[in-house]
Amino acid sequence: MILRLLWLSFRGGIVGLALSEFIYSNGGSLDFGFITEEHGLSSGPVRLERGSEDTFGLAHVEEAKRLKSIQKIGFVDALTFIEFIAAHFDQALDNPQRSTSQPRYCLVRHEGERRLVLIVELKAEAGKTFYSIITAFPISDRKKYLKDNKILWTKRSAC
Repeated sequence: MILRLLWLSFRGGIVGLALSEFIYSNGGSLDFGFITEEHGLSSGPVRLERGSEDTFGLAHVEEAKRLKSIQKIGFVDALTFIEFIAAHFDQALDNPQRSTSQPRYCLVRHEGERRLVLIVELKAEAGKTFYSIITAFPISDRKKYLKDNKILWTKRSAC
């Protein structure tokens, strides 16, 4: 477990410190995947923080309704689901649904009529950049959640 201190701010004023915890993959790595310039984005590792149920990270993905939908499609737990998408995404999209100060992107794995979605946010700390996992969820191809997202990269299929 790696803990780090984060400054918490409220309307531009610093109000205190909080601990943020990185989660290791089942394989023992901090990096769940890697985004390169080939994907149409800045290069950097994809990392998972503990987060909170209401906002981001593993705790957010493990929220009861979201976890149930992940288990319903055959994944044992949220960590395995996240690892699968981060290692095997076949499309990267812009994520305009949410306006934040940091850029967010969708990493998508196409599985038949299902899309496995990982939302990541570009973060910079101590001169290093990484993509923090905000949330992950499966969606049906029939849902229009991704229809307005600009495609930044799509994996070319082998002939």
